[in-house]
Amino acid sequence: MNNNLLNKKLLYGVILLLFAILFLFLIFDGYFELDRDIRIYSAEAVDIIDQRITSLLFEVNVFPQFAGDDLIFLSKLSSFKKVAYSTEDSNVNLVDLENDFLAFLKESTAYYQLGYIDGQGNEIVKVEYDRKNYMVITKEHLGNEKDEFYFTEAFNFDYKDFYISRISLNVKDEEIENRGTIENPEYVPIVLVATPVFDENKKKMGVVFLSFYADYFLADIRNFQREGEEIFLINEGGDYLAHSNREKEFAFIFGGDENIYKDYPEITQEILFDYYERRFETSDLIFSFRYLYPTIGGFRVNEFSENTFGRNPEESNFWVLVSVSDKSVIDNTVKELKSKYLYFLLFSGLIVFIIILLIFVAVFKGFDSKSFREKK
Repeated sequence: MNNNLLNKKLLYGVILLLFAILFLFLIFDGYFELDRDIRIYSAEAVDIIDQRITSLLFEVNVFPQFAGDDLIFLSKLSSFKKVAYSTEDSNVNLVDLENDFLAFLKESTAYYQLGYIDGQGNEIVKVEYDRKNYMVITKEHLGNEKDEFYFTEAFNFDYKDFYISRISLNVKDEEIENRGTIENPEYVPIVLVATPVFDENKKKMGVVFLSFYADYFLADIRNFQREGEEIFLINEGGDYLAHSNREKEFAFIFGGDENIYKDYPEITQEILFDYYERRFETSDLIFSFRYLYPTIGGFRVNEFSENTFGRNPEESNFWVLVSVSDKSVIDNTVKELKSKYLYFLLFSGLIVFIIILLIFVAVFKGFDSKSFREKK
């Protein structure tokens, strides 16, 4: 009888030990799997943020690159050469060039104005598309641009060097162009690209310029963000050029102080000007930066900040795509993973408990049956 009781206790002890080891194994295995999943998910979440803003970067990059190629193409038109290279004032040649320029504008609704300025700064030909009509600017409305920054800069460049302006609101008749109303303004953000023109003897004749609607890619930036994420474009001063809140865009032009430093005090100039620090994190937010630098000779992703920013980065002209992601979105998913792990432990513990209980019942009945037979 004592042997049976001893054997029963020993068997119970072995069973409990085995299942305790099994349960501990499940706990540690689940914990390490949870830790791995959390690390993988967190890394993937941050990687997705970087991938999204990088893909948006290349979309923003398209128009200025095309504009430079288009200017070179336009400067080689025979109608353009007849006007730019000729010393005679021919209305026939001007009409031909105007028609060619208009035909070109009609091929892309992204372009606003296209024109040619001679070496003295006189506008010779200018056509435009105001998103309603295509028109030739008549002679009495043409002016002299010799004192304009874009002309003086572009005229001093070499062949196939391009001047690319900042993103700015178009000025028409000495006022910021507004195609809406005072209550609901519709300003016209543009980028202007210009390049010098040379004759066959490499003599500089003037400047050909092309402006395009920056809203084509600014709208992409506004619409690209998703839940828990804010994406915007800023200039070198931290001012908003594209933002989901349209009232913050170009506020600096009207004397406003809406900028990234005001909305996110944790972002400093040192952080913003550090090209190699493409990500910055706080306890609540993840900032991801992508830099674009409109340079002479093209428009490209800034790869050498120490060269392009120079000694005075505040005086440089560059744009920054900024993604601000709320960590709570990632944290909520981490909480879900932890909850699944907790449910797994509870379920596993319940299964182990039921199995132990069943084994105990079976063993207890077995010993009771054996004891009953021995008594008989």
